[in-house]
Amino acid sequence: MSLTSSLVDRDSPVSRFMAAELPGLKELQGAYRAQRTDHVSALRPDPPDGVRPAWGTLGQAIDYRLRYVFSDQDGASRAVSTGMDLAAAGPDRAVTGAIALTAHGLQAELADLISQERPSGRAREIPLAGSAEERLLRICYVMAWFEEVYRTGRLWPGTPLGDADSALTTSQLLAAVPACAVADLEAQVYLAADRLAGLRAACPPDQVQVGPVFAGSRDVGGADADMIIGDLLLEVKASANATIKREDFYQVIGYVILDYPDANQIKRVGLYLAWFGHLVMWNVPECLELLGARRDLAELRRAFADIVAPSGWRAWAVRA
Repeated sequence: MSLTSSLVDRDSPVSRFMAAELPGLKELQGAYRAQRTDHVSALRPDPPDGVRPAWGTLGQAIDYRLRYVFSDQDGASRAVSTGMDLAAAGPDRAVTGAIALTAHGLQAELADLISQERPSGRAREIPLAGSAEERLLRICYVMAWFEEVYRTGRLWPGTPLGDADSALTTSQLLAAVPACAVADLEAQVYLAADRLAGLRAACPPDQVQVGPVFAGSRDVGGADADMIIGDLLLEVKASANATIKREDFYQVIGYVILDYPDANQIKRVGLYLAWFGHLVMWNVPECLELLGARRDLAELRRAFADIVAPSGWRAWAVRA
């Protein structure tokens, strides 16, 4: 069970720890509402009649697109790469061979585009010019399909990967991304260009980590954040309403707690609601105070490790 799954389950040891040690959730939610200086309506996908937006896929795709806004990375994430391996490991070798070639082609397309466009370059605008933006958005959406294989462990019938045959190509997979999804993602990119410009300008690409994991990630069955931008841990949330769930607040501070030896020197935590353009941030002591913490961060890390990993090198790392 991952950190996020543990937080959704209110009876898990992780959820019980958060509720006991950080009980001031209402105070933090109030501080979040106070930071929302504008109240624009959310962007909304415009799918054809009878078609339901793939909310989860859209959310993962915009997360990937924003990573390329901040970071110089030119490859797929660990989750996507693992999903590609899983998708290419089925019993039908003709089909899985085509999927493997398609995945390789997708990674080559991504590396080529990043090399040509350098989307993280601070001297350039966030939206790419011409057809390059649509190309990158389609790549991000297809990567989200592969991450879904990693998260669920299966190829879903009715999806381009689940219905793949031996003739599948990278071009076909990219063309299968719905036009309404591309339009929605593009609108989110233009919104981010306004709302995240200052944060982007303040931190060069070489000070950005994407998909970071922490010393305690294995203790909770897996935990990888979206980005660390300088000293800011930022999570991108793609929610159709402006209310942030309890597990989202606990998630960002949970990552800080899992950084047992303080290797990442996280000083601030933030949430960005991509369909609203809302960026909210707190410094870590302020966040802990709002959450009603009675222990300092070092003590919280020790107490948490004692619950999820009471022995072994991880506990030693906390006390070192």
